[in-house]
Amino acid sequence: LLLKREVLEKLKLNDSANEEIKILFGKVVHHFNDTHSKKIPWLNDEWIDNLLRAAPNTFNSKLDRWRKLYKAADKQVIEAHEILNSGRFTSKSKESKEAKRNYYQGLRQKEILNNKNEGELSEFYPYRYLASEGFLPGYNFTRLPIRTFIPVGDSGEYVSRPRFIALREFGPWNIIYYSGKKYRISQLLLPEAEQKLKKAKICKSSGYFLEGDDYNFDRCPFSDVPITDGTSKETYVDLLEMSETRTQEQDRISCEEEERLSKG
Repeated sequence: LLLKREVLEKLKLNDSANEEIKILFGKVVHHFNDTHSKKIPWLNDEWIDNLLRAAPNTFNSKLDRWRKLYKAADKQVIEAHEILNSGRFTSKSKESKEAKRNYYQGLRQKEILNNKNEGELSEFYPYRYLASEGFLPGYNFTRLPIRTFIPVGDSGEYVSRPRFIALREFGPWNIIYYSGKKYRISQLLLPEAEQKLKKAKICKSSGYFLEGDDYNFDRCPFSDVPITDGTSKETYVDLLEMSETRTQEQDRISCEEEERLSKG
């Protein structure tokens, strides 16, 4: 799912356009520094140059979460289509009915991701999506939300939550309530999840979390204490970053649950 050539060409700015943006950007940055008693040393012309130079690659990388969701939806459609055309199950079998639901739900996910009918209120309206990813200003949009797909018959909708809330609500096998129904988080929408497993360690004295290149550090970057043995660190393997999920409908909400929910 690469960017189209015409989009790539438009991202390439000539010198005059680049200079014009730099001047406007510079005015904002300098005004910010002038109105604060403490100047931020890295907020300078060099930072602006680096930001503008990296803008095309940054724009491309901010589409990665959308790409993952689209690939997962496409895979769901293909797998369901294969089951329906395999001839192994009758049209009234449980497997065929489930495959049919998955097929149309996958098509619905692709429709939402392509923002075909949702307009500006959609999670995936381009400006809204890029604002939530931090590429565009988004004062009223949640930054880097976590989404879950809730199936409704052969259709469905994405529901999003801020990350700190999603950690509690969208965890594996959690139950969520939506439009009078009960759903369970059942699947991570992350293609090739096994290849994205990470390891990390935590410094016991400071609580500093080290992953990626930092994982090999022998000293805590925050407290500078050694973290070379089990008494000074906690090590974790097979970690997976929380990503978008999908749900399965459970039993309907009981009267008791409805009463509890209405009371908060």
